[in-house]
Amino acid sequence: MFIACIAQAQTVWHKPEVQWNRLADDSIPATEEYTVMTVVRSLDTDTSLLLWGIMADDTLSCGVLTDGVFTRSTGPLTFSQKRDFSRWSIYYYHTGCRMDTTKHYALHIGPTMAYYTKDSVPHRDSLSAAIEMEEFLWFPYTLPRLERGSLLTYLALKYGITLDEQASYITPAGDTIWHNINDRDYYYRVVGIGVDTTHLWYSALSQTKENAEMLVSCTAGRLNEYIILGDNDGDYNWLLQPDELYRMERQWRLRKNSQAEVPVVLMWKPTGTDINPDSTWLILTNANEQQIARLLPSSIIGDTLWQFPVTLSDTLLTLQIESVGTNTARRNRAPRNNNSQPDSHNLTAQYDASGRITISGINADETYDYYLYDSAGKLIRTINDVVGSSALTGTLPTGIYHIEIIQHGQIVGDVRVVVK
Repeated sequence: MFIACIAQAQTVWHKPEVQWNRLADDSIPATEEYTVMTVVRSLDTDTSLLLWGIMADDTLSCGVLTDGVFTRSTGPLTFSQKRDFSRWSIYYYHTGCRMDTTKHYALHIGPTMAYYTKDSVPHRDSLSAAIEMEEFLWFPYTLPRLERGSLLTYLALKYGITLDEQASYITPAGDTIWHNINDRDYYYRVVGIGVDTTHLWYSALSQTKENAEMLVSCTAGRLNEYIILGDNDGDYNWLLQPDELYRMERQWRLRKNSQAEVPVVLMWKPTGTDINPDSTWLILTNANEQQIARLLPSSIIGDTLWQFPVTLSDTLLTLQIESVGTNTARRNRAPRNNNSQPDSHNLTAQYDASGRITISGINADETYDYYLYDSAGKLIRTINDVVGSSALTGTLPTGIYHIEIIQHGQIVGDVRVVVK
């Protein structure tokens, strides 16, 4: 758990980068109101748990629960509309309070908190067992709109938690970098990187607590520069395009708030789909719906994170995934119904100097059609009625090619071939 307080009169200050694993009691001034922001989730949503409390002379005076509030005079009070703490969220809380200036007050956050109900029956809750909390910010005043918006943005991007659709992402300078109206269709799994000198935050790699599939990294970030991504919550379905390629329904929007060119690496985690990285592209389209880049992954980290390096010049882009002969797409279009068909995982292909391609693992007694695609996904050659495992293609330029194997109108296999 991280704890910090940014106040007009500094009273409690712990740098967010310092992790706290012990009981934390911090003196706070007597005030008539206070504001809290925290990144939190509950591991036990069936139990009322105490998030934080204010101690008055070592006795808990009031506190905030996962399902309500506590005061020493009334005990626990349950909210009529309970907040969902089962997932990571940014909790913004503002309230008025009565404090006696003759008493010593402390903000109490720790693994165990005890308080008494109105019937003087002791009650105890454990934070360490059922509450996970990242950063905690306390202010003895009402936050102005700009300060509130920039702090919410800072927490949302730092931890990878999408803000409520009513809240735009705002920089400390007051610039809107992700708009709750203009970007509403992409308000899912929002992540980003930036350089925020006001809140001492610098991120070269976007973080996520929501399992976002598209991330971004950049080691050349500039002062108060941000790059943000969000998806449209589309399904992982593959739609057949007029050019016989398949495009995923899920799309992403990318915004950057500067006009300067920025070298970045876009990283995609394929989820719930079986595709070949040699025939899968990341398509970048600008605000005028012009395709400005078509990228094959340059590398794959741990077989799960595909990397696409690119230099960004446009401030608004749409990102789409396109593929040739994906197993998922093939099943949607022409499911296999014959166990004697070739297994793509066991196919290999060789290209020789005479311009002939030989495919190993295919049934030499069957007749097939070969569809040959280049590295950009363009169909460059169709070879019909191939009997056996070898076909003459003619001279091919150096590169990586993709072959779809067709039989009786169905895609029964696919394989790549490298031409050196």
